[in-house]
Amino acid sequence: MNRPSARTLFLPALAALALAACSQPPSAPEDLVIAGVDLPDRELSAYLAETIESNRAMPASAAMRGRLAMTYDVNGLPDAALATYA
Repeated sequence: MNRPSARTLFLPALAALALAACSQPPSAPEDLVIAGVDLPDRELSAYLAETIESNRAMPASAAMRGRLAMTYDVNGLPDAALATYA
């Protein structure tokens, strides 16, 4: 009897997880975590402000929300990143 490989089991599980995540209602723009816009690094502050505005313009976009969370994470704002991922 052939047993399914880990890859065969992993892909359907990943697809189910992605579909479950997509079925949640989008967060409202006022639920956005605003962080880092007052940092001394003006370029980074401007980039964060731009990314936040992109999220406000497209509140249902998971890609925009993920981009904001990753931007927070990469730039040393882990609490804001976790709250945004949630």
